[in-house]
Amino acid sequence: RARAALAAAAALPGQRATLIDRAEADARRLATLDMRRAPAMAALIRAGVRRLTGDTAAAADQLGTAAAAFDAMDMQLHANAARRALGGLLGGDRGATLRAAAEAKISAQGVVDVDRLCAIFTPGMR
Repeated sequence: RARAALAAAAALPGQRATLIDRAEADARRLATLDMRRAPAMAALIRAGVRRLTGDTAAAADQLGTAAAAFDAMDMQLHANAARRALGGLLGGDRGATLRAAAEAKISAQGVVDVDRLCAIFTPGMR
């Protein structure tokens, strides 16, 4: 639900505030669930919220948190989607290098459309 709200918020500026509030509330609920991946998923959602509200530093922090947590669970597609988004936020040579490495790792896992996968895993990060 939160990912759909973030994707809609990015596309519907007139409804952005309401949709961002929904996504943030969902992230809070998700973080409390007794599932190993829940905190990392919540961090991805929070990154999208922060990006859409203009707080790119906080978005970058959340993406780093998510990538590290996904690495710890060997969820490499999610980790690399977070790194790709982080590279896009950072920009410059460092960001381009991070983004390219993440895209290469995602492609190496057989993903044909990296943009589409990342839009699903990291909504609000375009």
